[in-house]
Amino acid sequence: MKPKRHLKVASPAEANANNIVTPRTGLNLPPRLPFEKWVNIGFQLSTIHTTSAWCLGDWLVYGEGAFAGRYRKAIEQCSLHYQTLRNYAWVARSFPLSRRRDTLSFGHHAEVARLTEPEQDYWLSKAETLSWSRNRLRSEVRASLNQRHAKDGDELPASDTESGGGAVTDGKPPNATDQAELRVELSTSDGDLWTAAANRAGLSVAAWAQRELDAAARGAAGV
Repeated sequence: MKPKRHLKVASPAEANANNIVTPRTGLNLPPRLPFEKWVNIGFQLSTIHTTSAWCLGDWLVYGEGAFAGRYRKAIEQCSLHYQTLRNYAWVARSFPLSRRRDTLSFGHHAEVARLTEPEQDYWLSKAETLSWSRNRLRSEVRASLNQRHAKDGDELPASDTESGGGAVTDGKPPNATDQAELRVELSTSDGDLWTAAANRAGLSVAAWAQRELDAAARGAAGV
């Protein structure tokens, strides 16, 4: 087993060939950095990027249970967005550590989080075996749900056609009884733009849209 590599974060005054400086606005690499160390830094940054949503979700789930009444203030002090964290936490609750697949992204898991556990496992296995992207998984799940509802003679609600299932409220899955439905009509270009932004944020389109709308509403209301 290869030893784990650790990336040391340093202040500007401590920067040398063995450390890198990570200010909030970018990455300050030391001069004459060996190629092997540069590759190692990329590996570690990639790992941090791909695991951050899981870790933040687990962090909030723990805080909600251990520090009820205090964790919201801690989130504000950490400059984290509560709605985004709630979405992460909902997915984290839906998939215990033993059921998470390290060959698939957090986004893959988010796409099927609203399904039953057997369905989750089925679709994740398909995505893993066939090397599906998150977008491909989303379209396959959507097509399957549309076909199922058509066979039953029901129309698939608009909130269900966006993979990831819509907004998350207090750890409840989408379409919980206290959810209000908002339908938004988008042009093809706007839909592609929203999808790209949601993918970059590691969220479903519906969860991303709610986050952005919530932030805009709070700003307009001066909250």
